[in-house]
Order: sequence, then structure tokens, then C-alpha cells
Amino acid sequence: MEKGGGAIRLMESLPSRLRPALFHDRDGVINFEKNYDYRIENFEFNAGIFDLCCTNINRNMPIVVAIHQARIG
Repeated sequence: MEKGGGAIRLMESLPSRLRPALFHDRDGVINFEKNYDYRIENFEFNAGIFDLCCTNINRNMPIVVAIHQARIG
């Protein structure tokens, strides 16, 4: 595989069912974990999360947010 864009071209040529995706958990990855806090005024994003997401979007990689909190509807 060539350096640079070769991996990206290979990934983009795969059928959508075989393409990788970026999975994030909410607490501790996307945001700082604060004792199961669900209020928006206390939500604080982790540094670099938007850069990571933008990098993967530019690589045409879907982003999935996984949560398991009962209070999130």
C-alpha cells in the first residue's frame, strides 16, 4: 500500500458494509465524565474530540456515538 492517500483510496473503494467506522462512547471519550451528569450546562467536551471527528469525516469514515445512560432519551 502506498503512503499518503493510498489507504484512504482503498477504504473508499470498499462496499459501505465493509468500511470502517469510528465508534465513540460519550462519557470519558467525547466529554469529561462527571458522575452521570445529564444537564447540558455541565457538559464539557474533551480536548481534541472535534479534530478527531473532522479527520475521520475527511477520510469519509462514519462516526457513531454509543451511549448506555438510562437518562439519555
